[in-house]
Amino acid sequence: FYSWSSHSSLALAAWRDLLVSNHDGSSERIPPLKKPNGTLMQSNEEKAELLCNAFFPPPPALALPRPRPAPQTALPQWTPYLIKRVSKAVGCLKRDKAPGPDGIPNAAIQEALPAISPILKNVFNAAIRLWHIPKQWKESTTVVLRKPGKPAYNIAKAYQLIALLNTLGKLLSALMAEDLTYMSEHYALLPHSQFGGQPGRTTTDALHPLTSTIKKAWRESKVASALFLDIQAAFPNVVKPVLMQNMRAKGIPEEYVQTLENMLTGRSTCLKFDEVHSAPRAITNGNSQGCPLSMILYLFYIAPLLEIANGKDQLTLGFVDDSTLIAIGQNFHDMHLGLKDMMEREGGVLDWSRSHHSPLKNNKLGLVDFTMSSEKRKGSHPLVLEAKDSNGRTSTVTIQPTNSCKLLGVVIDQSLRWNKHQELMHTRA
Repeated sequence: FYSWSSHSSLALAAWRDLLVSNHDGSSERIPPLKKPNGTLMQSNEEKAELLCNAFFPPPPALALPRPRPAPQTALPQWTPYLIKRVSKAVGCLKRDKAPGPDGIPNAAIQEALPAISPILKNVFNAAIRLWHIPKQWKESTTVVLRKPGKPAYNIAKAYQLIALLNTLGKLLSALMAEDLTYMSEHYALLPHSQFGGQPGRTTTDALHPLTSTIKKAWRESKVASALFLDIQAAFPNVVKPVLMQNMRAKGIPEEYVQTLENMLTGRSTCLKFDEVHSAPRAITNGNSQGCPLSMILYLFYIAPLLEIANGKDQLTLGFVDDSTLIAIGQNFHDMHLGLKDMMEREGGVLDWSRSHHSPLKNNKLGLVDFTMSSEKRKGSHPLVLEAKDSNGRTSTVTIQPTNSCKLLGVVIDQSLRWNKHQELMHTRA
């Protein structure tokens, strides 16, 4: 009896430890948060202010980039939505998803659809025809959750935000996102090297062009160098006027552009954490978190970055904001000059970074020189960039080549043997 009781107690204790160690921490209270200068924010109002400043930065005072050439193909104008399309969008809603500030659950919209579908159709069509989004549709509730596995939770970046949007506004956004996605695919508005957020494309599709380009260079007795970019706070740093200019440059009909501009103006959110519901905070910059439009809009925003490569010896690859520059040639000295040119030239990566208010994390830039030859590997050397900030100040960034770099969760080594990735998977197993 004693042996069985001891075994049961140990088993129960083990289960308790397992459950406690594996929870995501979302139920934990937020401790005092530390500002960049070291000051601690103690009150809930101070915490909300700090979180808002971290996740909803104000728009920068920057000039618009140089206008791009007008599109050659005229896109069809917006056509009013039919009841069938509205009903299909309502049917795609997840019934049990948490509602936004309006408190209307998706299930209620779906149950009432036969009676309200004509009304929804008229309201959505009027919103686009008048280029006007109701104020209530621009309001949201933002739930603050811990990012799992962080060493400390006294800084704002250790948390992630989940936005709960009003149901009707989200429905219209879903319809517009479907239109823009169709146009981008049918008329090839986005770079072919963009694999994120595109129907029928996956992360493996993004990795295949990288490996095939490198192996093709090897078959021609050449080498390849890749520079892996890391964009800081990609979605929150989207600047509305720049986004609108990019969309007009692609020929997006004015009904969409004007409606989107109104949709991104006058937004507000309330932060929810620790049983606290903060006062409404204005959102004056960035993509709308949790909005069906956020992905396709960012693809238009980052499109100029993926159009930088020129010629057969330069290539850009992207998966949403994960971007990679590839240069091919006879030796690594020339390849680094090619990468440097792609970064520094007018209209290059650094130019895009400044004009689109999308700073790169210089300490996370990854440089890998790909070759199977130990002799050619001796010619590898650091890549030195001259980067200018928005004030015109120049700084030198030195990027040391490494044996491997992680892209989309896969460790890519310089010989494409995948040993590093296998080691990572064994460690996680």
